[in-house]
Amino acid sequence: MTFRLEKLVQRVNTHLLRLFAPTVGEAAERAARQYFFDGDVRERLYRQEFFSNAFKALRFNGIDGDYAEFGSWGGLTFALAYQESRRRGHHGKLWAFDSFQGLPSPQVEADDHPEWQSGRLATTLDEFHSICAENGIPRDTYIAVPGFYEDTLSTMSVTDEPTNIALAYVDCDLYSSTKAVLEFLEPRLKHGMIVAFDDYFCWSPSQISGERKALLEITSDQEKWEWTPYIQFGWHGTSFVIEDKSLSQAAAAAPRRQQGYKLLTAAAALYLVMPYDLIPDFIPVVGHFDDAIVLALLLRAFKRDWSNGFRRLWGARGMASQNQVA
Repeated sequence: MTFRLEKLVQRVNTHLLRLFAPTVGEAAERAARQYFFDGDVRERLYRQEFFSNAFKALRFNGIDGDYAEFGSWGGLTFALAYQESRRRGHHGKLWAFDSFQGLPSPQVEADDHPEWQSGRLATTLDEFHSICAENGIPRDTYIAVPGFYEDTLSTMSVTDEPTNIALAYVDCDLYSSTKAVLEFLEPRLKHGMIVAFDDYFCWSPSQISGERKALLEITSDQEKWEWTPYIQFGWHGTSFVIEDKSLSQAAAAAPRRQQGYKLLTAAAALYLVMPYDLIPDFIPVVGHFDDAIVLALLLRAFKRDWSNGFRRLWGARGMASQNQVA
């Protein structure tokens, strides 16, 4: 009886496999084609992974602030930024800076590129609001600033919102547009924020990319901020973490300072135990003046470096507090 039942089950399974295998196979093939071979889907996944990791890092490291996007054609990255920021517990306001008329006309030779044509990549302001609504982005969580950057960013003062930015996403393609964005961001940079460039690895037959060229120029003589490479996404984009150079230099100097302390301490100890001193110890009172001077110099060096360390620490905390208040 058991043997017959097993045979019956095997026949049913074989029949079901023959019946559904083509359907399952076709569905698997369609899914594979969509998620692994469709370029648009892969580009979305690359960006979604970047936003997920970036907002997770910001929340984990206690970096608060808004999301500022420069170039919002199609609303894709704006929607991903909203969804991943909320999923990761980051609740800053979102800003969309865009002409909402497509790319501007080239201003300089460095704007020339085979793909960057005037008027391309246009999403109207009404269309952008509709895209946000379709993606469940409440109207009171974001601000759209329409207009070309030469008419908007260039007229904004350093006290105009947004002043506290945690993540800036630069997707304006052209060199001149990117330069205007970086000049706007420069006084708003803060330790720990992330700046991403959607088209960093784009170039023409005659020059490097507009976004990369603009970044190289503005960082060439920057003394305060270190642009530390962070996450690369897709074939085209990359990002940077902004670090205070004084903090990174202090961290780099710490091992050298410790080595100096070891050498200084060893030299002082050796001098104190040496039988021969500049002033012989058997001379009453003054015989130990040289030992006292060595100890005083050693203690002074320790005190100076500890004081400098505390000043740097309190300065960094004060700067962080000002950024949070702003």
